[in-house]
Amino acid sequence: MSRRPLRILASLMVALTLPAALLAGCKGGESPSDDKADAKAAGKTEGKGGEKAAAAGGSGEPTLQVAGEDKVADAPLPPKGSLVWFAVDGSLLPLGCFSPEAGKIETGAACLGRVAAGQPVWVAAGQNHQVVKVTGPVEPLCMAGTGKKVALGAEGLESGGDYEFGVWPAGANRAIRMVSDDTTKPAALQLDAEQQSKLQAAVAAAGGRKGEVRAHQVAEVDVNGSGAPDLFFSVFVPHPKTDERYLWTGAFLALDGDLSAPLFLGKARTSEDVLELRGVADVDGDGTAELWVRLVFAEGAGDRLYAVTGGKSRPLGAWSCGV
Repeated sequence: MSRRPLRILASLMVALTLPAALLAGCKGGESPSDDKADAKAAGKTEGKGGEKAAAAGGSGEPTLQVAGEDKVADAPLPPKGSLVWFAVDGSLLPLGCFSPEAGKIETGAACLGRVAAGQPVWVAAGQNHQVVKVTGPVEPLCMAGTGKKVALGAEGLESGGDYEFGVWPAGANRAIRMVSDDTTKPAALQLDAEQQSKLQAAVAAAGGRKGEVRAHQVAEVDVNGSGAPDLFFSVFVPHPKTDERYLWTGAFLALDGDLSAPLFLGKARTSEDVLELRGVADVDGDGTAELWVRLVFAEGAGDRLYAVTGGKSRPLGAWSCGV
């Protein structure tokens, strides 16, 4: 999954006069290892870069905000209304969807038929957003050559990377809360003694390797709606001989910030992968948000949702992009 520098469409350049500051390219987040970040950047994804803030009122880097034709009226949110949440990589890859008729979150192919050709979808990255029209099922960039049409094409997305997520109906965009770039920067990654101790115990309980636990991402989110911040931790045990590998990597969610018994979301696939939280949204309207988690590896990335119910977490569907 890639996030390439912001391209300004030729039609907008003719129609709008923009301050020079808005034409600056977006920069990726920092990484615990510069060499590792370079390796990730060489693939289809930006690698260990941080995530941009929500399109509506987010705190991410300043970017061009498209005006005029993308003004949309609010649409009813689940459980009264429908919602399809997409990752964007040259096309719209469904993360999950809900309809009042189905009454549950569905993933993958079940979501493709919910948005017909010609329907408007809100796509965004940081403060940059636009409404695009769906053209029909397509093969995503991350699965080029497979012949699998597991994504939806949309006007203006074919060459990739301007946007991070999409949502249908367009007026349901307020449901999505993206995670800030700052969650992967050094200032956010300092673990105090208590956090270090409890995360080491959590890693051991999850079958991880013994050793110092370091954070790749620490994000404060609202999953259970209790009013107390929930904390997402992506952590790794460093390899003693190389920065290109880890002894173990995985992710935990501390509801209400309580690390005494954190929820184990999962571990990475190989010793070179990491997990990142991209955003949260209450896809089915039950009062508890689902988490959009990304598995980042050297050649690309895959995405899927995780649900939190009854004090437990579970993945929804398979990783995208054939991971």
